[in-house]
Amino acid sequence: MAVPNAKNKRKARRPHESPKLKIPQIFSFIDNPIETLQTIKKLETLVVPASVKELRIDHSSCKKLDLCASAVMDVTLLQAQNRRRGNQLDLRGVYSDDVDVNMMLRGSGILKQIAHPDSILPKAIEVTIRTCDLFSGKASRIERSRKCDEAATKLTDYFNKCLRMEKFELSRSGKFRLSSLITEVIGNAEEHGGHWYTIAYFHQSEDELGHCHIALFNFGRTISESLLEGAASEELRSRIDSLIEKHNERGFLRSLLHPTWEEEALVTLFALQEGVSRLSFTKKGIDRGNGTVNMIEFFNQLAGGSQRMCLISGKTYILFDGKFDLKKKVFDNGEERRVIAFNRTNSLEEPPDRDHVRTLPLGFPGTIISIRFDLDRSNLEKLAKR
Repeated sequence: MAVPNAKNKRKARRPHESPKLKIPQIFSFIDNPIETLQTIKKLETLVVPASVKELRIDHSSCKKLDLCASAVMDVTLLQAQNRRRGNQLDLRGVYSDDVDVNMMLRGSGILKQIAHPDSILPKAIEVTIRTCDLFSGKASRIERSRKCDEAATKLTDYFNKCLRMEKFELSRSGKFRLSSLITEVIGNAEEHGGHWYTIAYFHQSEDELGHCHIALFNFGRTISESLLEGAASEELRSRIDSLIEKHNERGFLRSLLHPTWEEEALVTLFALQEGVSRLSFTKKGIDRGNGTVNMIEFFNQLAGGSQRMCLISGKTYILFDGKFDLKKKVFDNGEERRVIAFNRTNSLEEPPDRDHVRTLPLGFPGTIISIRFDLDRSNLEKLAKR
């Protein structure tokens, strides 16, 4: 592997030069999902031909880098290297002009994954950073794996270290709750099949504001595919079919007014509601909640309004930015459950705000959860007094 070389930035293009992957100005699933997915797709095509011996990754235009986008790119590269075996791909690159982008690249990006010497940061910078290294697993059965529990413990301990940098820490109940939520989220990913990955990165800036990134993603069935598979109960499928029918009857799906509102997005949004899983309305799923939204809500409380978090599953994009929250709702049968519908009425029978839930023109073969927020001491002090 070659060291990223900023001097390469202005070299003249050579005949038959190696393919180059240009990283966009905003490489973030949260803020720029379409261009970010396009970049990942392009990377996948560039690393397939065995004739390609070298790939140049150019971050020179990148001004904003999110951990999840960087990690998915890294995993794509690592998977390609594993497939190539003896025919390894030589990686070259160009740094960004942005200090924070380069810090993440060196501290938690591909250089860190391949243990490149350039990933070693100066001591003055290293003390401002906390990382939870890339960790992965894959369930051989539906039952929760040991790696799932290990990942939850690693992430919980990591987050506690981040809080300690701000002079706080999780209570015993807070540790248990966060670990349980992460375990449930990863457990869901295992049920979807394929490998899952976790990674986290924290940087404390000069003003002592902590910038936290957490990413969980898996390759396999999407949330909607998993919910609709054969194991789903008849009552669950009936509820989903009824909801789809109502949206069709009212002309919401794929309409001129709602061009990015499609059936997959509706099913995915339904799956995020409290108590819904493919095991809902069966004995196995009777007490099951929803870890994904609950985990995001957990970090929302700590973020104090700074949060920008997203979920991408297949072609469905859902943004959590604090504008819409889980709220208790009483249904016609007297049942009370928390709902987040991303619209003014908080009704799943209405289309969501298109800035928060929409269908993308291309998708991800699995599910991504990208979390980014700040830890502000003044907000943490308020929470500690409750």
